[in-house]
Amino acid sequence: MSRDHGRWFAVRFRLFKDPDFQKLSTDARLVLFGLMGTIESSTGFGRLSFELLQEATGLDSARILAGLDVLKAEGWVKLDGRVAWIVNFMRYQPTVSASKEWSAHIEARLAEFHKSPLVAEFRAHYDRPAPKFKEPVCFAPKPNGDNAD
Repeated sequence: MSRDHGRWFAVRFRLFKDPDFQKLSTDARLVLFGLMGTIESSTGFGRLSFELLQEATGLDSARILAGLDVLKAEGWVKLDGRVAWIVNFMRYQPTVSASKEWSAHIEARLAEFHKSPLVAEFRAHYDRPAPKFKEPVCFAPKPNGDNAD
């Protein structure tokens, strides 16, 4: 048996007791857990990989797509092409929280996907506006030509 235990993620037990989670089909639950394990982020926001989902779940493409359809219809997951967001992932993730200081990790993760409309939805969902950046400092030549400081 390999000593490499691979990547892991924690999930709060209350997820299993959530009535909306209990209504999901077995395949949809498995796809949800597969997404949680294959999206490399504690935010639930990342790149969707069907190959990794197949490896993680053991399901074929048709069952993964059907599970994703259920998760989308029930509001558990939002997709934009290959960008996936597990809505409320941070709610069930004990290692990170939207109520904690908005970390540089989360901002860096969102910056990777800045072109996706899901970033704005993620920010609105967690009531976190985009960071404000200062205007860049411009060092223009002084009018008298004396630029030595």
